[in-house]
Amino acid sequence: MVTTEKQSFLFYLRSAFLQPRIETSLFAFSVFIFFAAAMTGAAYYSYQNYGFAPDLELQALRQANRLKSGGWFEDALTEYRASAAIQPGNRETLYSMALTSGATGDADTAAWALQELVRYYPDDPTANHLLGKLYMHVNRRGLAIEYFERAAPKLSGIQAVEAYTDLAKAYELSGRPELAAENRRKAAELRARR
Repeated sequence: MVTTEKQSFLFYLRSAFLQPRIETSLFAFSVFIFFAAAMTGAAYYSYQNYGFAPDLELQALRQANRLKSGGWFEDALTEYRASAAIQPGNRETLYSMALTSGATGDADTAAWALQELVRYYPDDPTANHLLGKLYMHVNRRGLAIEYFERAAPKLSGIQAVEAYTDLAKAYELSGRPELAAENRRKAAELRARR
């Protein structure tokens, strides 16, 4: 169907403004103002809710944290994903996403978040240790050993004891008892210093 100028909204709007009766012109003007206000409202809503607000990632992160504390883990993960999409590499978002998805049993999302953490922060010992634990959980001992070895020397206190213990267990399950014994010894030394 071909639309002619006489069938268009613009034609009716223009003809309404040019009417000799003031009531018709005022009605047309009020319709125009209504549509202009509706479009402005829609634009403002989009601005606030779809990525134009400068602190949108913080809003998504706060909402995710509220949902998580209320026990709405799946909804919290959705908000963490939104926050991570808006600002990739946000440490707090990625840690929260990894821990929440780990708590819900979503190993894929936990692995993705931890891998992103290690990609953006390769020297972060906690992220390396958690990624090692995840790989141990899914029986990928070679990768677990790699991440435990990155993490253990950089950690301190009880975290270091736990990392060396995890590394010893990974070596033992990989059939390398001499390295397992060495890491158990390191864990015992650190435990004795505490």
